[in-house]
Amino acid sequence: MLTKDIDFTKSTYKHADMPRELLLKKLQQQNVRIRSLQSDVDRIERHIKKIISSEGVSMDMLHSAEMKDLMQLCEKDVVQSYPDSNSFQRLFWA
Repeated sequence: MLTKDIDFTKSTYKHADMPRELLLKKLQQQNVRIRSLQSDVDRIERHIKKIISSEGVSMDMLHSAEMKDLMQLCEKDVVQSYPDSNSFQRLFWA
């Protein structure tokens, strides 16, 4: 297999076993992947902000404080009901 065909972002090569040329190639691939992931995060954040601004509910300070208190009271139940910390419900609740 040629080095240009190796996806170092998913390989299990040990750094100690890699020549400098391959380490640089791995670093380059990781940087490309990081930029791609950051682009995805930015796109999703823009999408979420757009949805919130068009479909979100505005609250005055009193209702906002009440909502925060309610969320704190129910946090234990939410964690128990949705044990996966990456679930949509848990992400909303955080």
